[in-house]
Amino acid sequence: MKTAAKKPHTPPPAPVAPAGTFEQLDIVLRQLVAEHEKLLVLASEHRRAIAQADAAALSICMGHQQAIVQKITILERQRQSIVRPMG
Repeated sequence: MKTAAKKPHTPPPAPVAPAGTFEQLDIVLRQLVAEHEKLLVLASEHRRAIAQADAAALSICMGHQQAIVQKITILERQRQSIVRPMG
C-alpha cells in the first residue's frame, strides 16, 4: 500500500491593512505613551502630597489622574478598533 504524500500546510494570507492604518496606529500609540508618561509625573506628585499630608494637593493630583486614565481608555479603544481588522 502506498501512503499519500502530505502537502505542507500553508497558512492563509495575512489580511491587508487599509491605507493609513499604520500611520493611525503610530499616532494613537504615541499618544498612549505620552499619557502614560504624564501618569508617571503625577505618581511622584501623588507621593509628595501623601508624604506632606497635603489633602488639597492629593485631591488635585487624583483629579488629574482620573482625566488621564479617561484619555487612556479612549485611546485604547481607538487602538483596538485600528488593529481589530488586521486579524
